[in-house]
Amino acid sequence: MCCILLLFLIHVLLKYLLFRLEIPDKILISLLINHQKQEKLLFLMLFRLEIPDILI
Repeated sequence: MCCILLLFLIHVLLKYLLFRLEIPDKILISLLINHQKQEKLLFLMLFRLEIPDILI
């Protein structure tokens, strides 16, 4: 009986740890995606800013 409880506790702890590890990954992925979008926006803005300079 004690052994089963111990295994159950270890199982729950492992699940909890895995779940905690998954969350930062999702946050990191979303941050990366947002960062790429920001880079594209910045690039577009810079490109738009450069065009008038070239025309002038």
